Amino acid sequence: MYDNTIACKIARQYNEIPLTDFAGVTAAADVEKLNLNWRESDLPECERTKHVHRLHPYMGKFIPQLVEIFLRKYQPSLVYDPFCGSGTTLVEANVLGIVSGVTSQISSLIL
Repeated sequence: MYDNTIACKIARQYNEIPLTDFAGVTAAADVEKLNLNWRESDLPECERTKHVHRLHPYMGKFIPQLVEIFLRKYQPSLVYDPFCGSGTTLVEANVLGIVSGVTSQISSLIL
């Protein structure tokens, strides 16, 4: 059954300005209320491929800003990334001073 509530929420967020002040996210932030619905004009590629995230193409990686938001929100002391992929989570954790040496990867496409 189709739930129109979700569609209405997405339509409302589409007309709002999405979050771009990533450093402003704190542990008190309500993730449900953050508008993470970015368009190319809101977060151009030159901004979302900061640090080393542009070294190689991999379609399965997510943008570093998304990782930064959740790391700032939950403030872990250690990050374990069981699906390391291109290392976005580990790089962003390192930038924020979080221990990020624990990882693994099972996909041969990444190795």
